[in-house]
Amino acid sequence: MQKSFPTKNDLTQQTLREKLSTADLLVRELVEHLERGQIPKIHLLRRTTRQGVNPLEQGAITDASIRTSVETVLNSGKFSREVTDQLLRVLSSIETDVKHQLEMD
Repeated sequence: MQKSFPTKNDLTQQTLREKLSTADLLVRELVEHLERGQIPKIHLLRRTTRQGVNPLEQGAITDASIRTSVETVLNSGKFSREVTDQLLRVLSSIETDVKHQLEMD
């Protein structure tokens, strides 16, 4: 899930409307990722770690399966943080633009 987000320099060249559109896209991306990616992966990890607790569900839980599941959750979390950081940069840029416009009026 490697996405290309606007850089700091890209933001200085965008209009306020473009920044608002970028923020909207990033919010949608983050929500979709959380709902369809990260949360289901966390639930899968939880189910994996609970296998064998109930005698009726006893199955072999290997260290490799736990590591793989944890790695997937961590990678998903990393992507969430990247999107969140980019969203915060865009929102900060929007705030700066709005303040600048208010000072001009």
